[in-house]
Amino acid sequence: MERHRIAFILSSIAGVLMLISAVFITSLFLFFGAFFGTLERLGAGTLLFPPLMAAFPAVGIVFAVLVLVGAFMMKSGEPSKVRTGSIIVLVFSIFSTVGGGGFLIGLILGVVGAIIGLTSKPQQP
Repeated sequence: MERHRIAFILSSIAGVLMLISAVFITSLFLFFGAFFGTLERLGAGTLLFPPLMAAFPAVGIVFAVLVLVGAFMMKSGEPSKVRTGSIIVLVFSIFSTVGGGGFLIGLILGVVGAIIGLTSKPQQP
């Protein structure tokens, strides 16, 4: 199996894990934001700012989608696209810690997949 295909597989698994963890964390923040917003309306004081609580981890969803885009760029096998996709996966895998990092396994798989993609030498079709 060619190395850029292994990089694609690892990076796409990482992107899916990052997407799942970001959606999970965003839904938790929305739930607790609504809960604390209700307490605030009942006179318990200002505890948290609920819209900000949901917006911050929602950025993790965007990063996960960008990791998936980079992974699919690696699938093409063209050297320039594999390199660009690997850089995208590496950068946004590191940034994905904002949205949970794919339960840490996604972060590790994304970095490893990006490194394999950067060191691979795909053949021109």
